[in-house]
Amino acid sequence: MASKATDYENQISAVASSISTDETFTTNLRLMFPKDFNETKHIVDDISLHYLKQASKSVQHLIPVKSLPDGNCLFNSIVSLVPDSGICATELRVRTVMELLKNRIYYDAQFSNLIGPFNEALRRACNNYSFCELYELVALANVLHCEIQCVYPYIDYRAEMKCMNAVYKPLDASVTNNGRLVMFWTSTDDELTTRERPSNGGVWSPNHFVPLVRSCRSDRSASNEPGSPIMQTPRKQTIKNNQISSIRSPEFSPPPNTRKHRPSSSSAERPQLNLVTYDTQRKREERTAENEQQRKQRLIADRLRKRAVRENETEEQRLVRLSADRTSKHTTRENETEEQRLARLSADRTSKHTTRENETEEQRLVRLSADRTSKHTTRENETEEQRLARLSADRLSKHNTRENETEEQRLARLSADQLSKHAARENETEVQRLARLSADRTSKHNTRENETEDQQRMRLTAQQQRSAKNRLSGNRQRSKSRTDKKQHTDVGRIADNRLSKNQSFEAANIQHEQQILEKDHQTLLNEFIWPMAVPTKLKNYCLQDFSNHMSMAALRQSTCILCNIRASASTMNERALHDILNLKQLTTHVDLVDIIPKKQDDARVSSIVLYKKGYNKMTQTGTICQQCYGALTKGKIPMFSVANKMWVGDIPPELQGLTIAEEKLISLYRHNSCILKLQSPFHHHSTAQTALKGNVITFMHNMPNIVTSLPLDVEDLSDALKIIFIGAQTPDRVQLRKICGVSRQKIRGALLWLKNHNHMYRAIPINEINIAKLPEDDVPESIWATLERIENTDDGNAERTGFTSDPLAHAIEQNEKNPANICSINP
Repeated sequence: MASKATDYENQISAVASSISTDETFTTNLRLMFPKDFNETKHIVDDISLHYLKQASKSVQHLIPVKSLPDGNCLFNSIVSLVPDSGICATELRVRTVMELLKNRIYYDAQFSNLIGPFNEALRRACNNYSFCELYELVALANVLHCEIQCVYPYIDYRAEMKCMNAVYKPLDASVTNNGRLVMFWTSTDDELTTRERPSNGGVWSPNHFVPLVRSCRSDRSASNEPGSPIMQTPRKQTIKNNQISSIRSPEFSPPPNTRKHRPSSSSAERPQLNLVTYDTQRKREERTAENEQQRKQRLIADRLRKRAVRENETEEQRLVRLSADRTSKHTTRENETEEQRLARLSADRTSKHTTRENETEEQRLVRLSADRTSKHTTRENETEEQRLARLSADRLSKHNTRENETEEQRLARLSADQLSKHAARENETEVQRLARLSADRTSKHNTRENETEDQQRMRLTAQQQRSAKNRLSGNRQRSKSRTDKKQHTDVGRIADNRLSKNQSFEAANIQHEQQILEKDHQTLLNEFIWPMAVPTKLKNYCLQDFSNHMSMAALRQSTCILCNIRASASTMNERALHDILNLKQLTTHVDLVDIIPKKQDDARVSSIVLYKKGYNKMTQTGTICQQCYGALTKGKIPMFSVANKMWVGDIPPELQGLTIAEEKLISLYRHNSCILKLQSPFHHHSTAQTALKGNVITFMHNMPNIVTSLPLDVEDLSDALKIIFIGAQTPDRVQLRKICGVSRQKIRGALLWLKNHNHMYRAIPINEINIAKLPEDDVPESIWATLERIENTDDGNAERTGFTSDPLAHAIEQNEKNPANICSINP
């Protein structure tokens, strides 16, 4: 139950802690394991005996002892070895779980990256009658205080097979070692049945454990020394005190003859001469008698053995092996018949197809790279005759393949060929392009010389259809090309045409896919009838359409490098700086050359100033909006570019966020007076003023002389600024602070910056007395004292007669709140 809980780790630990108080589970086990097979206690497992033939040769002489296959087979293997010990499988499982919890850090670090997470293994181990894995096997070695040798048959190679064939020793070296156990990974069914299990997917996987022991001593002595007599001490009988007694009489064998006999040449060399012949004959007889399943198992074992040998070989050994393989294959192919050759080619194709289906993307790329290298090396060394034979064989192969392909396969092949040619032509040099065109002309000339009358007629018809299609789809491109031809140089024209073709190709593909999706979408909409359930495919189409229009790629914006405007990235044209059309039109105006500061990180091309936000340093390209790109295409200067004197520069932080009152205080000339008319956004006397809106009215007045000191006296500010409020209540100072508030610190900072950077302010002294009169951050008293309030909205809006109607005029009657043109002034 603890393993099925949500917090199963805590539950299992709690149960293990309560069990650890029982002395039955805390005392160490002292089991004496038999090393030999006992016919009275043990039973041979015939199925495991068959699997043992595919294991390492060092254990094939052992005998598998049958154990109960109920899920506790690992622990039943111990019980089957010592049936008289009184130990049971459940107790061994409990002790194993406690051992896993005790040394969980060790097991997690050693095996989690090989056979899966430790938590899942612990959870599985707590369920009785569940199959065990390597975690439980290693933990059992610590429970029994003995070494456990794992034996895994060489069937269906696994990455962790090295761990499955290893010896695991107890962690606590201070405890006496109880010897070594040999545990065999096996299955309860034969190999074919095991592969056909639904959960295995055609791969052999073990589901059973059995112990391996040696055969009994009598069998070993009979098999190892069949003709050796047992030497006994001679005895003789004597009579002493009328009783017959037997005494031993020592008898010594004669010393061995120290003379060395030289064996005859024929008897000594005969086994050596017949060894290879006998081994070959034995293998041939074994392979003749084996069935298909045994043959497959033998081939798998051979592949595993060869792979293990190749992993440990040196470079010199590898070269010798490859040379021997090539020689052997060449000799075999010279003597094979036509039927054998076809069978070999068919088997090679099947093997390659199976291998490529199971390979990863990385393996596929490595294989393709090796194939290209091999083909390139082979073609460099081939003669002219071999080259012609290869080309002829390639043409025949392609012809046979195209005859049997379906329409869908043909379209896929043509599309792949077009993409491959397009990618190859993008990266080719001018020399390669000329060589390709020359080869194409030669190929077409040779083909047309050998074609029949029907083939010529079909070619001309297809050419006419293709030309008509190109004329219909290429009118706009040709007109654009004729316009660009007059304006660009040869290098610029080639680059622009290639880029235009690439964009047209990508746009055509995207448009084609979009048309297919829209067609499917419309088909689903036509088939849908309310109130039937909406099909899942239609939902997916709607979600995909929404995702496409609301994705970050669709909503991404870019900045124009010429006019600094932000627009959708999909409407922008990305160009390298030197590939911009009519680059001379962007030359900076003479009046701005000395004004614009020069920085090292500015995006500049000779005397052209561009905006950094639209420049990508990584790709060294810039984005251009449609308006600027259209003007450059027509040979005109973009309207809002720096070349058209449309440059103001960045506003310094000291002059940002100044209110109307602060601007009046630091101005050299005060040539107008301002009246601010503010009112509540809701035309009802009971509405609270949460926001204000209004307009500014300026009046010209005669003040031609420049000021003698700055800032202006705050008491004189009321002559240039006045506020009229229309509403039920007079707003407080906090509400008016954002509109006409004054900050002493901001005034001083703005004047200091102007004196340092504006030559018109350098001779104007800063009046510290007037600065001291300014508030810290509040509405000046002269402005607050002259504020007027009009409660009658009709009188306040009398001058608006003939203006466009206010959308808020009937907001209360229609129960609407339209915050258009309203700026909150609450702090």
